[in-house]
Amino acid sequence: ARETPSLSSSINLRHIKWFAVSVFNHAAQLDAFNPNLKNPFADVEIPKTQRKGAPTRHATLDDVVAMINALEEPAATVVAVAAFSGLRKSELQGLRWEDLKGNQLYVQRTAWRTTDVREQTKTEASAAPVPVIPQLAKYLEAHRRISLGDGFIFVGAKMGEALDLHNL
Repeated sequence: ARETPSLSSSINLRHIKWFAVSVFNHAAQLDAFNPNLKNPFADVEIPKTQRKGAPTRHATLDDVVAMINALEEPAATVVAVAAFSGLRKSELQGLRWEDLKGNQLYVQRTAWRTTDVREQTKTEASAAPVPVIPQLAKYLEAHRRISLGDGFIFVGAKMGEALDLHNL
C-alpha cells in the first residue's frame, strides 16, 4: 500500500483480502490446501487509512440560495426541495401534489425514469413524513401556481409525466 498509494484505499485492500480468502477456500475444496488448517488470510486486518486530499464539499445556505436564484423553473424548485428536504433523486421525481399535506411531504413512490414509477419507497424509513420548512413552502407555493395540473410536482414538458432529472 505504501508503494502503490492507489491501492491503499480500504475498499481495494478489502477486495484483495477477500479474494485471497476465496483462493485459499477454493484450494481447500480441491485438496490443494489442508482444509483443517486455518486460512492464513481469514484474520488479516485492514489498517485504517487517513484520507488525504480535499475535504468533502458541501453547499452552505448561501450557496443553495445562490443556485436557486440563478436557476429557472422547475430547476430552482427542484434544487430547493432537494436541499431543504434531503430527498433522493428518485423520490423527488416521484413526488405528487397529493403528497404535500400541510407542512409535510409524504414520500409514497419513486420514479426512476418517466416510464418507471413505483408505488413504493426505497426503504421503510423513506416513507416517514419530511418537514417542509417555511422557506421551502414558499418555493413550492410559487411552483404550484405555474404547475401543470394535480399530478407530479415536477412534470416533464414533453410527456406530462414525472420529470426525468437527467433532462433538467
